Amino acid sequence: MKARHAGAAALALAGGYTAVLVGTRRWHQHWGATDEEITRPLPGDDLIPAARLDSTHAITIHAPAEQVWPWLAQMGYEDRAGSYSYDLFERSTGRNLYRVDPDIPPLTAGDAMPFYPGAPMTVAVADPPQALVLWQITSGGKAIDPAGPWGDNYVAWSWAFVLEPADATTTRLLVRMRVSYRPAAKWAPTMWLLVEPAHFVMGRRQLLGIRQRAEAARRPGDHQRTSLPAAGAEAAAGVGGAT
Repeated sequence: MKARHAGAAALALAGGYTAVLVGTRRWHQHWGATDEEITRPLPGDDLIPAARLDSTHAITIHAPAEQVWPWLAQMGYEDRAGSYSYDLFERSTGRNLYRVDPDIPPLTAGDAMPFYPGAPMTVAVADPPQALVLWQITSGGKAIDPAGPWGDNYVAWSWAFVLEPADATTTRLLVRMRVSYRPAAKWAPTMWLLVEPAHFVMGRRQLLGIRQRAEAARRPGDHQRTSLPAAGAEAAAGVGGAT
């Protein structure tokens, strides 16, 4: 009887989780982005021409693109700057810097960016200060050559960061993720139920983290900052929205 009740509870929880994902999907897939930004072609779209998942997130940063770009160009795990999401997570995989480190070489096209062990991301586009596009194809848990062939069991995804000046001192940062995979029956449940919501949770915090850093660096002397104020940092970043 207890097992039956536990099974019923598990089914109810799974159903509730799925219902929440479906009901909020457009919001978490396109957090902060306008309808025009969602539908507009961006650099890197051609890397995954038949994407099964496609999300566009966006945020307004009160700093020129030239001051935002260095934060993108030093991203990566291990001995690079991290990806500016949750501090505990970032530090568990490397670093999470709050300053631009001149000793970290900027990402350039063709580079391999450390992402997770055995699966670096390849820099497809590095066009400062406008676009950084990363992509990765994995098979059997390991990165393979994006040039192909990919075979019949793979996950392919691209990650584009696009900076668009709104005026001389304001920038829109658009982040687009496109994902394809085979076989669909194997990968679809993981992608829809786990990867997609996780991308929103981590990606939203990453956008806020980039904005915190780029805007703080505009203040005199902040180029030496190694940490953000402990109190109110997320509130200052505008947790309630992307603009």
